[in-house]
Amino acid sequence: NLHTLNEDKTPNHMTMTLLSIASTMASAELQITKSRLNSGRNKFIAQNGYEALGRKKGVKETKDKFLLKHLDVTKLLNRKISIRNISAITNKSTSTVQRVKRMVEVV
Repeated sequence: NLHTLNEDKTPNHMTMTLLSIASTMASAELQITKSRLNSGRNKFIAQNGYEALGRKKGVKETKDKFLLKHLDVTKLLNRKISIRNISAITNKSTSTVQRVKRMVEVV
């Protein structure tokens, strides 16, 4: 068992050292992961060009098409059910429900 305090309430230096080492290792691993991701992204851009990143042009749904896809959410919103309950009932994320709500309020 690791305890950060000794019985006399003073810091346990051995545990603090182990935690410090673990923290340093986690930080180093994060830096390596970021480096590998950036390297792969740069290689992709070099091979395919910057325009190949992100959503393709013309793929974005129209508001009407989006609302048709989420008619169940719209019906429940009209019945004044909470966003979290709608999310649970429809198995859709709260972000999706909020997006539908914003679009319905604008329409």
